[in-house]
Amino acid sequence: MRKENTKPVINQSQPKKKAPKALRVIATIALVFAALVFIIVFLSTKDNTSHESAPKPVEATETVKILLGSNDAGEYGREIVLNEGTENEYRFYGFYIPAGEYKASYNANGACQITICTDGISVRDDGIEEIIVSEQKPIVLLAGEEVQMTISENEYIKLSDDAVGLELEKIS
Repeated sequence: MRKENTKPVINQSQPKKKAPKALRVIATIALVFAALVFIIVFLSTKDNTSHESAPKPVEATETVKILLGSNDAGEYGREIVLNEGTENEYRFYGFYIPAGEYKASYNANGACQITICTDGISVRDDGIEEIIVSEQKPIVLLAGEEVQMTISENEYIKLSDDAVGLELEKIS
């Protein structure tokens, strides 16, 4: 008895059909897009520090110098808006520096007013919003002058609108 070969017969006379060119292009684009999405998701889940996060606590052994200007948020500035959407709208940066004792010096021409404010906004009887000034009186510094000041928790610094070059050095 003879065994027959049971291998399937392949018809080699018909060429293998390729997908239409447009379908191949779409598939390639979809693969590239999926790879990009994967890379973006992977990178965004790493522990990156946000620019809007609170500043890092200062170690006692560090010498901390902070340079502030009224038109530059820098590391510590947050935009504060009073009376938003009205003719009295006023925008400025509140500088939330770490609490402590500071030596402040003004290194520009003219003068700089430093107002230490408490978090929050008060509303006058006529509906106008205002900052809440701390118990400390505003400080006016002329070019080259120095003064000591204390910043407590939940307080921020508001500078006069044209101030540039206020340097703060943490002393305790």
